[in-house]
Amino acid sequence: MLGLFANVRPCVSYHPFVQTKHPVMNIVIVRENEEDTYAGIEHRQTDEVVQCLKLITRPGTEKIVRYAFEYARYNNRKKVTCFSKTIS
Repeated sequence: MLGLFANVRPCVSYHPFVQTKHPVMNIVIVRENEEDTYAGIEHRQTDEVVQCLKLITRPGTEKIVRYAFEYARYNNRKKVTCFSKTIS
């Protein structure tokens, strides 16, 4: 409803001020907020087991991928990598 589907997380290395194994890291992670785990379709199987149903739609996937490419173009980023953590 609010259009907060994209979680944008810039990740920049502060080398040499902070010791790091990745001194030239400068990436942006764009994560989808409305589908997948946050859909809220869960039920308790036992007192110790809760099952969660993942919902990933084609329109939702296309929307976040399009946003990532537009973000890259607007911010002069040279590369976009898209992936999903779903198991097929």
